[in-house]
Amino acid sequence: GVGKGGGRGDKKGGRGPVSRKLDLSGAVPLIRHPKAPGGIPRRPKSAWQIFGSDFFKKYRAEHSEDTGQVNFAEVYRIQGQAWRDLPDDQRVKYEELSRLEAEKFRQMIKSLSDSGQLPKTTKQKKA
Repeated sequence: GVGKGGGRGDKKGGRGPVSRKLDLSGAVPLIRHPKAPGGIPRRPKSAWQIFGSDFFKKYRAEHSEDTGQVNFAEVYRIQGQAWRDLPDDQRVKYEELSRLEAEKFRQMIKSLSDSGQLPKTTKQKKA
């Protein structure tokens, strides 16, 4: 009948989590990219990634007393807002760290390539 249950037909009155199992048998599989050989990163970190690493370390330190799982969606939402609110002088710091990381990456790739440790790729750069 109509009443506390809100018309859902469940015995708990609509209170509490609903367990739903998704049938993923027809889902498109995720695209898997092969890992770079020898743990070599595919590209240097961006300013956003370096900021994110620093942000998460601070977040973990500030929330060290929290027990349980980290809600990454919430952390990323807060991190995104923090990045948008970041003053220009601090953003420049991360952009400079990113530039240095890119230079270090290029030197590492060149060194590995020159020494023959980096496998040759068949992809051609677009003109």
